[in-house]
Amino acid sequence: MFRNSIKCLIIIAAALTSCSKPVEIDISKNWQIHHINVSNIDFSINSFDRSIYEEKCTSSEIDQSEWQDVPSLPAALTMERKKQLALIRKEILIPEKYRNMDLSIYLGKVWDTEETYLNGIKIGSSGRDYPDFHSDWNVAVSHYLPSQLIRYGEKNVIVIRQFTDQQLNFNGEPFIGNSFTVRSYCFRMQFMAEYLVMALGVMTLLIGIGMLFVFVLSAKSEKNRINFHFGMISILWFILTMHFWIPDYGQISWRMQDNMFYILVSILISWIYIAIEDIFRYKIVWARIIVGISTITVILMSLTATVQSPITGWRFDAMGPIGFIVQLLWGYLLIKGIIEKKPEAKILMIGYVVFSITLIHDALMMNRIIMSYAFLSNIAYPGFILSFAIIIIRRVMILNIKLKISTEAIENNNLSMKNVIQNVIESTDELIDISISVRESSDSLSREMETQSSSLTETSATIEEVSDAITSIARHAAEQDDLVRKSKEFLTDYINAIGEITKAAAHASELGSRSKEQTGSITEKLGRVTDGMVKIKESSTEIEKIADMINDIAEKANLLSLNAAIEAARAGQSGKGFAVVADEVGKLAGNSLAQAKTIQKIVQDVVFKIEEETRIIVESTDTVISVKNSANDVNNAVTAIMKLCEAQDKLTESIQNNMNGITKGSFEISTATNEQHVAMSEVLSTVISLNDVVEQVNSSAQQMVDISGKLSHRIALLNKVVIEA
Repeated sequence: MFRNSIKCLIIIAAALTSCSKPVEIDISKNWQIHHINVSNIDFSINSFDRSIYEEKCTSSEIDQSEWQDVPSLPAALTMERKKQLALIRKEILIPEKYRNMDLSIYLGKVWDTEETYLNGIKIGSSGRDYPDFHSDWNVAVSHYLPSQLIRYGEKNVIVIRQFTDQQLNFNGEPFIGNSFTVRSYCFRMQFMAEYLVMALGVMTLLIGIGMLFVFVLSAKSEKNRINFHFGMISILWFILTMHFWIPDYGQISWRMQDNMFYILVSILISWIYIAIEDIFRYKIVWARIIVGISTITVILMSLTATVQSPITGWRFDAMGPIGFIVQLLWGYLLIKGIIEKKPEAKILMIGYVVFSITLIHDALMMNRIIMSYAFLSNIAYPGFILSFAIIIIRRVMILNIKLKISTEAIENNNLSMKNVIQNVIESTDELIDISISVRESSDSLSREMETQSSSLTETSATIEEVSDAITSIARHAAEQDDLVRKSKEFLTDYINAIGEITKAAAHASELGSRSKEQTGSITEKLGRVTDGMVKIKESSTEIEKIADMINDIAEKANLLSLNAAIEAARAGQSGKGFAVVADEVGKLAGNSLAQAKTIQKIVQDVVFKIEEETRIIVESTDTVISVKNSANDVNNAVTAIMKLCEAQDKLTESIQNNMNGITKGSFEISTATNEQHVAMSEVLSTVISLNDVVEQVNSSAQQMVDISGKLSHRIALLNKVVIEA
C-alpha cells in the first residue's frame, strides 16, 4: 500500500509539473533593469520615497544609459545580499486579436515586494514595503490587465518595481495569457510552492498530535520516545509551514517572524538528529556537541538580526553551511546504522537520500546555478519526517505480529488454564471436605485433651495426697525403727539379766544363805522386767498398728498405680513413660504390702511370746516371793529356776533373733518408704510434665480448629473465584 501511495504522489507531481503554460504572448525575453540606490535609508523607521522611481515607472521615454539589458527571465538580477530597489522594464506589442479577451500578466515569484505598471498606470502589487515590511517571495504573482489601459496593436510599456532584502531574484517566466488560464496556472504554481507544503504541514500536525496522544497513554520507555520525537517534530514542522500562509502574526513583525522561522528550523534539524540517535540507541558525545554548538550559533545569529542587518544578509550564507553540517550528521548516523545492520536505518536512508537531493537542488537554486520555481526541500522535509512514521508503522506491524503470536499463546494458555481451573475446582471441593474432617478431628482432639487434662489434674492431686501419705509413713517408719532399736537395747539388757539370773541360779545353792537378801533384789528386778515386758508389748502393739497403716498405704499405692496405668494407656504414646513409672509404683506397693504383712506376723509372734514371758515372769515373781517366804524350798526352787533360766536363755536368744529381724524389717520399711517417696515425687513431676504436654496439645488442637476454619473459608473463596472466572 505504501508503494502504491508513493506512485500516486509521483504521478500527481509529474502531472502538475508537466502542465504547459497557457502562453498567449511570451514576454520572458529582452528586459531592461535600472538599479536605485537605497543604502542611505534607515528602513527601521522609514521607507524609500516613491518619487525616486515613480517618474520612471510612468514615463514612456527613458534614458537608455541608465538601463541595463536582461536577456531573459527568470534570472538572478544581482547576487549581492542587501537591500535593493530596481525597476524592470519591457516594451511589448499586444495584437488586435486579443481586444475581446480578458488578459492577465503572469510574473511568478518576485523577491520580496513588487509593483507593476502598465503604460504608466499601476495595475497591482505584492508584499508590503517598509516600515511594515512583508515579503511575498513565495507567491506566484499575476495581475489583471485592464482593457482600457491596453494599446492593441501598439507598443505597451510594462514596468515592475522590485524591492528585496537579499539577492534581487526574479523567479518567474513572465507571459500574458487568458485571465482564467493564468489564474489556473498560478494555482498550480502555488500548489507546488505553498498549498502542498501547507497540506503536508496540516497532515504532520494531525499525525503529531496522534503520536503525542499515543506517547501520553503508553508506558514510558526508550522505544516509546520515538513517538514523542515524531509527534513534536511533526508539530514543529506545521508551525514552520504557517510562515507560508499566515500573512502576519498581529503585533509580531514579518522580520521577527523570519527570525523565529530560522530559530525553529535550527531546533527542528537538531531534534531530528536526537530522534535518529534515540531510534538506534546511540549516544555520540562529539556529534551532540557539534549539534548543540550549531543550534546555539543559529539561534544567536537569528536573535541578533535587525531590520538593517537581516537574516537574509550575510547570516544566511553562514546559516546554510551550519545547518548542512548537522544534516550530514544525520547521514553519519544512518550509515553507521546500516553498517551495524539496523533495518530501520535503510528506511530512513531512503528518505534521507531524497531529502539530500532536494537540499542540493535548493542550494543550487539559492546560488542561482539553476533556476527553479519551488524549493523542493519544503516537500522533502515532511517526506523525511514521514520516514519516522514508516518506522513506527513497521514497529506496530512487528508488534501486531508478536501480539498475534501472543494471542495464540494466550488462547492455548487459556485452554490449559480452563483444565487447571477445573482441576482446582475439584481439588477445592476435596480440600473443603478434608478441612471439615480436620476441623471435626481437631474439635474431638481438643475435647479429649480437655478431659485428659482434667484427669491428669485429678491424678496429680491424688499423687500429691499419696506422696504426703508416703512421707508420713516414712516418718512413722523412721520413728518405729528408733523404737525397735530401743527395744533391742532393752532386750539386750533383758538377756544380760537372764544371764545374771542363770549365774545366780548356778550359785543359788552357794548363795542360799543370802537368798533372802537377794530375793528382794530379784523381786525388784523382776518387777522391772515385768514393766519392760509391758512396754515391749505396748511397743509391739504400736508396731502392729504401723504395719496395718503400711499395709493400707501399700494397698492404696497399688490401687493408685493401677489408676495411673489406666490413665497412661488412655494418654497413648504420650503416657508410655508414665505407664513405666506406674508399673514401678505398683511393684513397690506390692513389696511394701508383703513387708508390712511380714512385719505384722513377726510383731504378732513377738506379742504372743512377750505375753508368755510376762506370765512366766509373774510366776517367777510369785516364786521368788515364795522363796523369800520359804527358804526351805530354795534348793528346789533354784533347781526349777535353773531350768527356767536355761529355757529363758533359749527364749531370749529367740527373742533376740526376732528382734534382729524386726530391726532389719523396720530398716527395710524405712528405706522402701523413702524410695517410694522419691518415686512418687518423680511420678508427680511426670504427671505435671504430661499435664503441660496435654495443655500444649489442647492449644495446638484449638489452633488447628481455627486454621481449619480459615482454610475452609479461603478454599470457599478460591472456589467462588475460580467458578466466576
